[in-house]
Amino acid sequence: MSYRAPIAQMNFILTDIVGYDELSGNDAFSDSSADMALAVLTEAGAHRIDVYAP
Repeated sequence: MSYRAPIAQMNFILTDIVGYDELSGNDAFSDSSADMALAVLTEAGAHRIDVYAP
């Protein structure tokens, strides 16, 4: 059984449920963007596949 990180689902939660665009308007998160969050999720998923579940 191979593991595949649920990137699309996590991205949906960040953008549609949490409201990442609105959240990034906060001073604490002003340096981040939805694109950067998606890139981090994608790389974390790849790391999970390569390291934790070879």
